[in-house]
Amino acid sequence: DWPWRVRTLVDRSLVLRVPGASGHRFLVVQALREAVRLAEGEERVSIARDSWREACLTLGSRAHFEVNERDRRQWMRWLGDEGDNIVSACMATAQDSAMLGRAIDVLHGLRGPFWLIGRYRGFDQAFEKLLNRGLDDFDGWGEETPTPIVDHKVQMLTAEGEVEEAFRIAQRHRAALEPGSHPVRLATALDLEALCRFELGDVEGAIDCWIRYGSLCDSAGYRRHALWIESKLTRANIELGRFASALANTERALKRGEELGDDNSVGMYRKELAARSLERHEFDEAIGLAKGSVDAFRRTGESVN
Repeated sequence: DWPWRVRTLVDRSLVLRVPGASGHRFLVVQALREAVRLAEGEERVSIARDSWREACLTLGSRAHFEVNERDRRQWMRWLGDEGDNIVSACMATAQDSAMLGRAIDVLHGLRGPFWLIGRYRGFDQAFEKLLNRGLDDFDGWGEETPTPIVDHKVQMLTAEGEVEEAFRIAQRHRAALEPGSHPVRLATALDLEALCRFELGDVEGAIDCWIRYGSLCDSAGYRRHALWIESKLTRANIELGRFASALANTERALKRGEELGDDNSVGMYRKELAARSLERHEFDEAIGLAKGSVDAFRRTGESVN
């Protein structure tokens, strides 16, 4: 009768593999974690705990890709079921320096999805705790510093007006990732460096970083990530007074979003084009684009502002 000794109905469904909206739930070890303590020795308990953490971290990394690049609705429902397991597993690594960086990377990738499913507050508190744990030993990480920790450090320095120091840290982090790093991790570091360059007035340098970001994500199969960077390129071109280039960026992004069937991007870029039409007092065109934006966002199942 051990399946019925676990604490919650969710855990029972994990054990029994009850089919749900997202398919069968596979984190059986999450339920085993509690039940095994009643009957097994410390060694088996440790094995179960480590298996549970590894499963959650692996699936959390996968969810980041799947939510953004595949069937968003399906994986949002999956996160609604299993999100607490992911966060709990990441929090369990807080005192384990060998896994802390990986846990921070996993949660960083899930910030957007947790916000979309309306559970950002609890998630943000957990993420903040892990970030602070990582920041406590910022200098001790060396070249292995997780990008979210560098990002947090850069934001702190920028808020204090030390933009040049923030830029040096971001540039050093990007350089450390150049040889053999995962393309998306390097792309994230490039985005961080680009933001610092933009803050310092080096808009051309920021554009170069963002163009490379798009190329790296595209080559790694993160096509929607590559698409979303167009909004920052648009902002940079507007800053330089290149309004025709900014408009071309947005139109190109919208066309590609439609080709990919990415309603989130279609909604976002139609909204941007509607704003440009309003500036030119082309009201009928702006209304048409705005309606198209609303329709696209509704198809994603997200709220429409």
